[in-house]
Amino acid sequence: PSGSYTSSPEKNIRAELRATFDRLIPRSRLTVGAELRRGKAESRKWDLENWLDRSSISRMALETRGEVISAGLYAQEKLKLMEGRLKLFIGGRLEMWGVRNGYNREWRKGKGYIESEFENRTELTFSPKASVVFNPDDRTSIRASIGTSFRGPEVRDLYKSWYFWGRLYLCNPELGPERGYSAEVGIDRRLGELAAVRATLFYNRMRDLIYYRSFTEEEVKAYNEEHGTDYKAIKRKENIGSAESRGVEVGIRLGPFEGVSPFLSLTYTDTEVLENPAKPESVGKRLPYIPRLICAGGVELSRGSLTARLTGRYVSKAYTEDDNSDVERGVYGVYDPHFVADLSLSWRITGSTSLSLTVENLFDEEYYQYYKAPGRTFWLKLSREFR
Repeated sequence: PSGSYTSSPEKNIRAELRATFDRLIPRSRLTVGAELRRGKAESRKWDLENWLDRSSISRMALETRGEVISAGLYAQEKLKLMEGRLKLFIGGRLEMWGVRNGYNREWRKGKGYIESEFENRTELTFSPKASVVFNPDDRTSIRASIGTSFRGPEVRDLYKSWYFWGRLYLCNPELGPERGYSAEVGIDRRLGELAAVRATLFYNRMRDLIYYRSFTEEEVKAYNEEHGTDYKAIKRKENIGSAESRGVEVGIRLGPFEGVSPFLSLTYTDTEVLENPAKPESVGKRLPYIPRLICAGGVELSRGSLTARLTGRYVSKAYTEDDNSDVERGVYGVYDPHFVADLSLSWRITGSTSLSLTVENLFDEEYYQYYKAPGRTFWLKLSREFR
């Protein structure tokens, strides 16, 4: 049978310089830095007459390449006021993001090769951020922050397509950067020796969020006819017009009581697509890949040189389709709701030597997180510290 072969090399370079200056003004710390990133990708796909023989090339079906360059300057000033009980953080980042040398050449049935060269693009943006932490007493911390964000597409978002098990995941050389703003307020409180509690409220508003848009059956059929392929499903990187998320995080840790420390945390996140010209039917739906509820808890027990830790984590279902149509469970490509427990036992043999046994997925839960998750797994570890 015929087949195809794909080669997608990618090169990334990142460099960063950072410096910190104390007391340029009283009770302050200034952090400044610069960052440079460069990514280059080139993807080629060949059609093969024999899927087991790479030398049986009939033609090059697709060639895509391009570069992404980003450079940033950032600074943050930390001020201590009210004898250190009030801390202010004020900062910002100036970012330049650009793409260049974008090129696409693909084979289309009945038309031969279609070539496209994409315009070089550059965007300059400034993202400010401010936060405050107030400690009214030694046991309480109140915090709040607000800021904006910018994220340019990575080189793989723009120039690297891939496929797996009959599914095609297309890049998009015309993607734009993501932008957004966020706000958060929270409190940490220590209740004597009894417990420590933590609570946070958060809100995010996103514009041009990058995600995979699923093709309709008609679009898949048209693509296959035009390119002479037989993909079962196709997704392409797109920008969502706007979306938002809001939620709460709470946590509590008790004790320790005679070496026993129970703990519990919960994160609830509500998301919604507000605008999406690429797929209007996704408006009002949840954002893909973000579960509504994550709950984790456990207990830790310490007795001399022995420590035992039992934890459990529940994660609700997350959708992969932008219209939230993937309601199936227990199949490839979905994100199932699941509860997983882990057990860890450790023994400190000497001051520098320890032996531990970890059992992940203790109850051998079967579930999918796109791929089938690993079953019960055992890890035995012997470690020694050399000083």
